[in-house]
Amino acid sequence: MFNVLESPMLLSLVAAASVIVVWVLRAIYPAKMNWRCSLVPVLIIAIALGLDFFVKTDSEKIRSAVTASIKSFRLKQIEPIASVIAGDYSDQANGSRDVMIAYCQALFEIAPVERITLLSRQLEIEGRKGNFVSEGLVKFAEESEIAKMGKVAMLVKFRLHFKKLPSERWVVYSSDILEIDRKPISWSKVKSF
Repeated sequence: MFNVLESPMLLSLVAAASVIVVWVLRAIYPAKMNWRCSLVPVLIIAIALGLDFFVKTDSEKIRSAVTASIKSFRLKQIEPIASVIAGDYSDQANGSRDVMIAYCQALFEIAPVERITLLSRQLEIEGRKGNFVSEGLVKFAEESEIAKMGKVAMLVKFRLHFKKLPSERWVVYSSDILEIDRKPISWSKVKSF
């Protein structure tokens, strides 16, 4: 279902329709229409833009957390990444939040990245839980161990499991590596390299 808070487009269309209604009513009843009627579409557009700017939906919060984490990974900043990982984090290979943070820090040294481009994004939210599945192209920095072995870029598909905290913040409580270069893989295989 379309959420009016996700985009100002729906209310902008309503504003455009109201402009047409105002023009028609002004043509039919010129004596009764005054300049205040012209403010209705402007008011609707202002409300649409205000809602889009001030109200952050759950999907916007999750996408923002993913974007901030990707940027932080590229810049080798662990604090923003750590703030998105839940205290009770666990997955197949990383038993805890601390292990996952240490793994990310190790990747900063072994496989620094130059750019991460998300090619596809799929987000499903049910109640206070959400799944974010994405496929991204990871371009490694020239000084990385992986680039030195001849692998300059890699296509990675992953899933992040989010949960909503009582503070309305979304954090990752588990993750899965699904594919590398279109070949199925799991955390246990990735960690064995």
